[in-house]
Amino acid sequence: MKHLWLATMAALLLVIGVGCAQSETETKTATTEKRTIEHAGGTTELSSDVEKVVVLVPGWEDYLLSLGITPVGVTNGFEQIGDGVLPYLQEDLKDAQRVGDPYQGNFEAIMATEPDVIIGDVWLKESYDQLNAIAPTILIGSEEGDVDPKEWETNFLKVAEVFGKETEAENIIQQTNDRAEELSAQFETELGDEKVAFLRVRPKDRGLNIYAKTDHPLNTLMYENLKLNAANMVPADGGSSELSFEKVPEIDADHLFFQVDNNGKAHMEEIKNSNLWQSVPAVQENQVHPDDYWVYMAWGPKGRNVIMDQLEGHLLK
Repeated sequence: MKHLWLATMAALLLVIGVGCAQSETETKTATTEKRTIEHAGGTTELSSDVEKVVVLVPGWEDYLLSLGITPVGVTNGFEQIGDGVLPYLQEDLKDAQRVGDPYQGNFEAIMATEPDVIIGDVWLKESYDQLNAIAPTILIGSEEGDVDPKEWETNFLKVAEVFGKETEAENIIQQTNDRAEELSAQFETELGDEKVAFLRVRPKDRGLNIYAKTDHPLNTLMYENLKLNAANMVPADGGSSELSFEKVPEIDADHLFFQVDNNGKAHMEEIKNSNLWQSVPAVQENQVHPDDYWVYMAWGPKGRNVIMDQLEGHLLK
């Protein structure tokens, strides 16, 4: 009888042990499930537990933060925005490590963050093998010269795919576009026929640019999504056009927005101290508004919402 009891217990423990081992195996398999990502650099398999991310394109931190992911490594800023991340992202990225210059990074600095994945754009193809040796690397974007104004959505969705958050990204895009539609109706009611224009001030040897109605995410936000009325000299397409300073007073904008690149500040001071600037209609009406690098902010959902906040504050007083 005793022998029978022992045999029964041994069999029971064996069943429990096999069950536990099977359960552990199933749990491990579930947590290490692979996702296959097709991207500009090729095909990459990623585990489902990706957490530590390095992003090598300034402004793309927006995509990650919008999905609730804080990167462990980011690059220094563009020369145009100074040595730092975009102002609206600084608080969220205060603990992120700097890993070198935009579009290339420093391999040792990247390696020190021990990333699970590296995200860059298509222009990093020459460094792809070195980056991929550090961690699986995803390259996003197009090599085509023209900017697709919807590219911010395409890029955002591809970043979301890395983390299995495509549905969340689609919802964020929809919410962002819905807000633009609502704000557009307010602008139409409050502004009537009032016109706007957006200028960019660069170093003096590069002059001024006036942004067009399309061919850039910022342009599409302002003139297509928000349906703001474009001033007479706003180009129909082409992203932006060079504009001689002598032509600025001819812009019939009731509201003039402008970005001053970090390396264009001296040029802007010279402009503001000129008699020609004082003759600009929007300047005379105190309707000239500097921004915080909208040209770069327009690429992410967080940035687009900040731009809408600022436009609302300036235009719906």
